[in-house]
Amino acid sequence: MYTLADRRNGSDIQVQKHDPVLAKLTQNLQTGSRPTTRNSKCNELKTYLGLNPKLDYDGLIVVEKIIQPHLISLKVPLIPPNFAKSILLAAHIKLGHPKPAQLEKLITRSFCTLKP
Repeated sequence: MYTLADRRNGSDIQVQKHDPVLAKLTQNLQTGSRPTTRNSKCNELKTYLGLNPKLDYDGLIVVEKIIQPHLISLKVPLIPPNFAKSILLAAHIKLGHPKPAQLEKLITRSFCTLKP
């Protein structure tokens, strides 16, 4: 799925820059600002901020996840839901149609997104 080569060639960063909500999230993380609670036009942005995202050293938005049962802390990239659908389909075909639980474990370790 997500490899170090993907991070090196910047494909995840380009996906994040082309999504308007994630571009706004990057701007908010850089400036330290947050949308007001009365602003009802940016609910998706508020949901992303609830995941406690951070900017990585190369500008990639990452979310820290704790993987059970070993309590391993991983930093996984945040990707837009419309792009997540294509990744799910590609992973499902590439891995030979795994069971839903197996696919869920792989996706949890590879990236973070809102419900597609």
